Amino acid sequence: MKKVLLFDYDGVIVNSLPVITRVYNRLFEKYNLNLHYTQEEFSMFYIDNFHKSLAKKAPADLLLTILKEKGEEFIRCKNEFKLFPGIRAVLVKLADRCEVIIISSNTTELIKQSMKLNRLDFIGEVIGGDIEPSKVKKINAQKNKHPGSELLYIGDTVGDINEAKKAGVATVAVTWGFHSKELLEKEKPDYLFDRPEDLLILMRFSS
Repeated sequence: MKKVLLFDYDGVIVNSLPVITRVYNRLFEKYNLNLHYTQEEFSMFYIDNFHKSLAKKAPADLLLTILKEKGEEFIRCKNEFKLFPGIRAVLVKLADRCEVIIISSNTTELIKQSMKLNRLDFIGEVIGGDIEPSKVKKINAQKNKHPGSELLYIGDTVGDINEAKKAGVATVAVTWGFHSKELLEKEKPDYLFDRPEDLLILMRFSS
């Protein structure tokens, strides 16, 4: 059976929480929202779908402006989206045996530019939050696109695991990203990995 691996980007492939937190804090200050978060505090936006969490904090009339400006700022900071050690070699091996797709809440264009800088442009398809905020809908679209395949979602947050479960695909939680191992364990993912190299187990039984 063909395997389709749906990867989150931030916190799984790139160590981006510092720059994401900094950019959002600057925009909150710019628009006088009286919001400021540490990295750990900001990571809690990802307990649920990130866009839903953000909508609870930012007024509707500012939300689209903030999302547009953060996308522009992220592109300016694209060099700061650094790969986690070892992840590129793992992705090369996985992509040789399985189809690898990026499904993220981040901006599609930023991810593509970051992937090019990090020599990940062998991964063909990227579906960011600007295309569709709901990961459930994006995962379901991939299920329809790949009938008869085994799909797995690889994420680093509680929100990732819950959305993947709602979409009815296998869940893979990684502990080097935004949320702690303790938080992720409570969601009972199908797999829980502590090192990028552990992801290679997902190649087993691929046809």
